[in-house]
Amino acid sequence: MKNFLIAVNVALVLAVGILFYLHFADKKVIEALPKTTIADSAAPGNFKIAYFDVDTLENQYVLAQQVREFIRGKESQINAELTQMRKGLQEKAREYEKRGPSMSQAEQMAAQQEWGRLQQEYQNADQEKHQQLQGESIRRLQEVKMKIQDFLKAYSKTRGYIFVFASSDNDNFFYYKDSSRNITTDVVKQLNELYKAENKKK
Repeated sequence: MKNFLIAVNVALVLAVGILFYLHFADKKVIEALPKTTIADSAAPGNFKIAYFDVDTLENQYVLAQQVREFIRGKESQINAELTQMRKGLQEKAREYEKRGPSMSQAEQMAAQQEWGRLQQEYQNADQEKHQQLQGESIRRLQEVKMKIQDFLKAYSKTRGYIFVFASSDNDNFFYYKDSSRNITTDVVKQLNELYKAENKKK
């Protein structure tokens, strides 16, 4: 038993010695290897950030202007249609008021039912038209956003930007913005050129 324990201790000492040798030998081999620099896109020198002003872009990007005009036009059209329906309801109300004293009970009940039906039609039309406008507005504004995002993907690749932020005067996200990082003018210019080129093809 004593011999067995001595043998185990000797084996352990040898194993530790081999591990130490391998550990320090590997370190020397690694240190002897030629050092290569790997380009890191997130390294401080390559970490390029830019921003554009949302309000300026919305006011100067032709597609965004056209979408806003379309939405305003649709809203005006809906308001005109609903105003016309309201006028019809008001005329009907005046008519019932004039005829009220001379109407029989059956006629009054029929008038009340018709009035309720007309009011419900107006409410349904109001809700339906505004829902349609909201859906159309979201779809068109999303198209504008996608155009800007697709453009910025290509734009950022050529200029090495890692992030491009959207900013506005009302945001509370940025506490400081270096104006040299403002790419709004260039982005608007190129987006409008792209929009004109796409429209020429149509």
